[in-house]
Amino acid sequence: MRITRPHNMTERQAIEWVDSKLSEMMGEFGDSVSSVSRAWNGNVLMFRFSVSGFVRFKGTLTVTGEHLDLNLPFPLLARSREGAARAEIDRWLDQNLPTKEKER
Repeated sequence: MRITRPHNMTERQAIEWVDSKLSEMMGEFGDSVSSVSRAWNGNVLMFRFSVSGFVRFKGTLTVTGEHLDLNLPFPLLARSREGAARAEIDRWLDQNLPTKEKER
């Protein structure tokens, strides 16, 4: 799954926003998400997590001064849920990501 979204922050502000919101977003999934790890390499967040204890995900979130670019390949065992996950991530970003349209 790949999702790219514009934002209205500097790169540094967007990185700080991602850091502050990531735990909040993961918390919405409750106990089904575990073994979360993350590390920044410049403006790229590399992350891993497990869902329901057995499906492992590994992805990246690249932050620029204009966009957030999520790259989250879905393992074979979870592909049937990719559409629902995309819809949930889109909904969350619609409600939380600062954009120029929200300023108007």
